[in-house]
Amino acid sequence: MNDISIEIHIKELKNRLSDRDIFDIQELLRQLKGVEKGFEYVREIDIRAVIKRGALFLLRDQKKERVMGMASLVLVPKLTGSVLTIEDVVIERSYRGQHLGRILTEAMLSFNWPIDWGSYVESFPRRYELTSKPDREAANRLYASLGFQIRQTNPYYLDIK
Repeated sequence: MNDISIEIHIKELKNRLSDRDIFDIQELLRQLKGVEKGFEYVREIDIRAVIKRGALFLLRDQKKERVMGMASLVLVPKLTGSVLTIEDVVIERSYRGQHLGRILTEAMLSFNWPIDWGSYVESFPRRYELTSKPDREAANRLYASLGFQIRQTNPYYLDIK
């Protein structure tokens, strides 16, 4: 565990992502979505767009120089009260079972809001929100153990054509 670090990017990338970083992020997204192909279109410019509205947390294996986990925290302004949405939480398969998902999620929850975000704060968020598929049993146990509650709602989506 000494070779693991958490890198937090707020509002902008601290440093340029390497081609290997981009590849690792694409692979993590494939694992998250359970697909063999896809996400090749995710580029540094797309990652920068997410960071502009929030923060990207990368879990790094310093020894292997790889991104082994990631999550994003996005501020969503709403008239009923802004929320921090936790998205794309994933740990690379070979690193799972080491409580790294907990470490990553706790890092997001302990993030010093709004001090770490500086003048970026337009409105103070009132809660964290996330979604997790019911079959992701370990993730759901983790979120429950951290105090997240299941909200009874129907999630809908409509693809943009």
